[in-house]
Amino acid sequence: MRNQDWQRARSEFNHGWLKNRLLVGLLKCMRVAEGQVEDREVVRTLAMLLNQWPEMRSEAARLLRMVEERIVAPMDPQTSDAAVLSADDCRFLLEVERQLWLVREQAPSRLAEARQLLEAINQDLTKLNEAALDGELKSQLSNLEACVKAARGLGEQFSKLTVPRDCILC
Repeated sequence: MRNQDWQRARSEFNHGWLKNRLLVGLLKCMRVAEGQVEDREVVRTLAMLLNQWPEMRSEAARLLRMVEERIVAPMDPQTSDAAVLSADDCRFLLEVERQLWLVREQAPSRLAEARQLLEAINQDLTKLNEAALDGELKSQLSNLEACVKAARGLGEQFSKLTVPRDCILC
């Protein structure tokens, strides 16, 4: 997956689902559990979000695998670059770009932290999903708080994740 496509997929997961759907839903559940607001549909909304989690977790893991692939080796040169520069020159420049990215962005550390946070939120959402959600959210307040904390941490880490350039002349 090219840099631009990865950035789009990361944004769709991080902003489109994690921050704007899951986190918003969890925060709403907390307000209902604390008695700040009333919402009769909140448990159903939470169940829907929890049902979406396995697919979204797979997407997050896929994005992290792509970062790992870029840590291990650069992309092959794009045809448009190789048409102007030699393929060997492109490979060299892409490797320089990758090495700079590894150091500047601390990619291996960020990847490791993102994986830990993904596992943490998975465990917290699994606990919440296994709890008896019979409409009484007050008993789930500590689980909801843990999920919110984990979602914020994962979202913050995904915001920091990047991949190196994959085009020399763009």
